Amino acid sequence: MDSAVGIDLGTTYSGVGVYKHGKVEMVPLNTVFDAKSLIGCKFDDPTVQSGINSGEGAKPKVQVESKIVTPEEISSMGLSMMKTSADAFLGSTVKDAVITVPSYVSDLQRQATKEAGAISGLKVLRIIDEPTAVAYAYAFNMLGRGKRNIVILDLNSHEISCRVVSVEDLLVNVKSLLKKAKQGGEYLTDVLMNNVMSDLNKKYLNKWWCDADTFSRIRSACKRTIHSLCRLKESTIYLKKIRKDDELCRTISRELFSSWIGNSLKSMMDMVNETLGKAKMDNSLINDVLFVGEYSKLPMYQDVISDMFSGKKLNESINPDEAVAYGAAVKAAILSGDKLEDAQDRLPLDVAPHTLSIETKDNKLFGKFELSAIPPATRGVLQIEVTFDTDVNGILNASAIRKQNKVTSTNAKERLTEEDVERMVNESRRVRIKAKNTLETYTNYIKQTFDEKLKKKISPEDKKEVEDKFNEIFEWLGSNQNAEKEEFELLEKDLDKLAKPIIYKHFQSAGGAPPGAGAPGAAGGAGGPAIEVVD
Repeated sequence: MDSAVGIDLGTTYSGVGVYKHGKVEMVPLNTVFDAKSLIGCKFDDPTVQSGINSGEGAKPKVQVESKIVTPEEISSMGLSMMKTSADAFLGSTVKDAVITVPSYVSDLQRQATKEAGAISGLKVLRIIDEPTAVAYAYAFNMLGRGKRNIVILDLNSHEISCRVVSVEDLLVNVKSLLKKAKQGGEYLTDVLMNNVMSDLNKKYLNKWWCDADTFSRIRSACKRTIHSLCRLKESTIYLKKIRKDDELCRTISRELFSSWIGNSLKSMMDMVNETLGKAKMDNSLINDVLFVGEYSKLPMYQDVISDMFSGKKLNESINPDEAVAYGAAVKAAILSGDKLEDAQDRLPLDVAPHTLSIETKDNKLFGKFELSAIPPATRGVLQIEVTFDTDVNGILNASAIRKQNKVTSTNAKERLTEEDVERMVNESRRVRIKAKNTLETYTNYIKQTFDEKLKKKISPEDKKEVEDKFNEIFEWLGSNQNAEKEEFELLEKDLDKLAKPIIYKHFQSAGGAPPGAGAPGAAGGAGGPAIEVVD
């Protein structure tokens, strides 16, 4: 049976896990993605607008080299890379996946994540919240130990969230949930940035001295400093030439930074107490506390949490960087039919991540629909029932009923259409096939050059090295026809790096010009033969 994987498509850290031989194993990767916060958003969404200066169009887009792509396509590229790593790790093709999303993402972003999976060639078995995935990871490690109550705190880039969860075997029951937006890592960076900039503004006697590039450099340095404080008692912000020949050198201690973020620490304490209250529990009923997220390693937060639970040590049985992918892998194994201690596919009993209402101030618009042919009636006589329904992926649907009439919301208008997804899938396939054909054409061209002009004129060592490379490429192509574009391009570059010096060395010693001007692929230019995309 093909394995299904669990994927944490993170904004700063991404991971892939797979249930194998009775345990969860992490697939080696080293990837960073920053487009996930845009996925599923419209261009005028505040999340998008807060990070740009200008633009237009219904959806935000990103320029990658010379190509303009949507965040869904960017995320699909990341998913494709992780799929490739998982294929290599397992020695088989991965087709199915469970993908996680932060609890704060909208319905449209959840749907867009599913679409990104389809574009990358994956069947998305389920979309689950990141903290719920952490609960699955914990539950798997605690199989056979009965019912346990846990608190899961998530400190990510955008928010702090707290959940009280009961787990028994692999049944995950979310008792209560609270979130505070704009209290995550970006807020911490803002606090440090404001203090640093305040001192610099006083030094330069105005606030107009800093251009956009310098501002960006200082903010990046502040973010690095916060991460350094996870492991160091103090860290120094150092930047050269922030203004003419001036440099920025400022040492930040944990104690000083803690004093600046006191409001955030208190906010988290209040959130924990309120979440426990909503779950009708007190500290004594909590078996374990899990703290995850990009900024969960900051000691000042860890200390506050531990003190709240009478000095209880945080549960670190799972690497916080891997916990989300680990739990997603557990869920993927259940959904794909693996037997995990006879555990069955049980839906997590979760709470809705967003408040739901009809045209209420400060809510995010989910969708619109229209009930027509409604006869005039006195106020209060006409009754319309509106139903909100959340599916297993946390994707919301709404309907309204008047007598026998039922109209379902048209929220899908803001999503990618089936034609959009199919177009992106075909584009991904076309690019892959083109890269494969380019590699084959270039390899055959270089082989022909060596066979006809260089085979008897180069050293035995060079001859053996080049022939070994030809054999390696042709053998690899025979069993990797569906590899990703980047893999074909990497082999092409390897061949080019090996062959070019040998070709140039021979023709320079012979007093002629190398035959590279019309070569296709890496060794040639526009004069090479046209590459037709065929499969």
